[in-house]
Amino acid sequence: MLAAGSGTLRIVALGDSVPSGAGCACDPFPELTGPLLAERTGRQAAVDNLAAGGQTSADVLDELRDPDVIARLRRADVVIVEIGANDFDEDLADSPDCADPLTAACDGPALAETKDVLDRITGAIAAQQRSADARIVLMGYWNVFRDGQVGASRGATYVAASAKLTDAFNDVVEDVAKAGGAIYADTVTPFKGDGTRDATFALAPDGNHPNEVGHRLLAQAVVDSLDRAGALAR
Repeated sequence: MLAAGSGTLRIVALGDSVPSGAGCACDPFPELTGPLLAERTGRQAAVDNLAAGGQTSADVLDELRDPDVIARLRRADVVIVEIGANDFDEDLADSPDCADPLTAACDGPALAETKDVLDRITGAIAAQQRSADARIVLMGYWNVFRDGQVGASRGATYVAASAKLTDAFNDVVEDVAKAGGAIYADTVTPFKGDGTRDATFALAPDGNHPNEVGHRLLAQAVVDSLDRAGALAR
């Protein structure tokens, strides 16, 4: 459990353009998570957001070899990771030949490779954590590609394929979290409810990145996942 009132709560975020805040002139969700956890724990929170646009899961794995990143991980109480969307080819979602994106000719091999890399990322972070109370939060995506009205404008083939790939990816992230002693944070429910809600309200005009509302939802998703896992004092 993240102890209350015992020094600065240190949060490190790793990932792609979503946690880095691309597409939104607003505080990205890792920075918003800090005050929420400070309120819950009564501790001052400090956030190191190391996410960068365009990163793949392999890029994050490489980043974990950096001595400065290692030093930050060793001090961290919470490490948030949202990565993997850039591992996939969005153009395949437009192809009728990839109506089942999990086939070997479509995204199946990339999904398997991403699972392997996420396993290694989780293990590498855990190996650096020094506090017995430290937690890793692995984030899913509401959609690995575009969503809302922008996604719908790409047509039914794109919508169906991107939804199927997203479900499969999120299953992989949840499995990796369970196997690696990490916490899975669901982002589909905050954005899309039971899966039928139009996510446009939480998205930037590109349909690909969260807007200010979306970042607030993601920050709350991190806190809720920690709460459900029993990592926060009641």
